[in-house]
Amino acid sequence: MQIDWHGPSVLGIAIFLAIGVLFGFAARRWRTLKTLAVVAPLIAALIPLLYFVLEGNVSACTGSGSTFRCTEVSYASTWNVADWILVGAVVLLTVAPIVSTGLRSRLPSVLAAIVLAGLIAPNLVFMYSWVLAGALVLGAAIAGPLSKGTEPTRAG
Repeated sequence: MQIDWHGPSVLGIAIFLAIGVLFGFAARRWRTLKTLAVVAPLIAALIPLLYFVLEGNVSACTGSGSTFRCTEVSYASTWNVADWILVGAVVLLTVAPIVSTGLRSRLPSVLAAIVLAGLIAPNLVFMYSWVLAGALVLGAAIAGPLSKGTEPTRAG
């Protein structure tokens, strides 16, 4: 059995969600992971965005003879306005764990995880690259916000 990492596969989504949930429960126990849980969703959302903006899928060629020129067309340049709004909303929602830390409440992360599921699920073919970011927001919601205290977490 192979996992299709370049397209929507049920097993791939299940693995990403399991990573997010396990990461959330581990972050409840260890403060270092909880700190990472605050910024990891944003990083996981920005990496695919940067890839699609910088990487090209086809070349656009014009002219002939000595004026023949080819330029690479990025994936993102083929998106329409609705696609950009969807991607922008997903990236903005991954900031929720940072907001949760500022408010010292889980609510922004929980609401963002719910909204992300509602945005990604119906647009799965287009939004598959952001499933991990959504799963990490779920993990951050499980972990909860950073506490104000500087005491180390108990190991036992």
